[in-house]
Amino acid sequence: MAKILVVDDEEMICDLIASVLEPQGHDILIETEGSGVVEIAKEANPDLVLLDIMLPGVDGYSLQNQFSEDADLKKIPIIMMTAKSKMEDVFKTAPNVASFISKPFSVAELIEKVTSALKLK
Repeated sequence: MAKILVVDDEEMICDLIASVLEPQGHDILIETEGSGVVEIAKEANPDLVLLDIMLPGVDGYSLQNQFSEDADLKKIPIIMMTAKSKMEDVFKTAPNVASFISKPFSVAELIEKVTSALKLK
């Protein structure tokens, strides 16, 4: 179905996302730090990015900005993820941010947000 890039430094979160989305036919690419994500996205051309805000190397906020400034990457919808409350307001006006997931999240919420975001591409 879709190629989804998951960027999160918590392996447990990455494994959970992969275990939910792979059986639905999605191809999951995992990156655990922010450094190099822009290059990976340019090479892999994912249909969707699930992006944690707090990352080693380059944070999710900076990555989202880099995506939005790149002619090709700005077309890729992003779902921002974080355990920090009240961060959603920071991304409400970002055109490439399709949605926001607060950690911990339910499997149903993950599926619903991913399905909705993929319809935007």
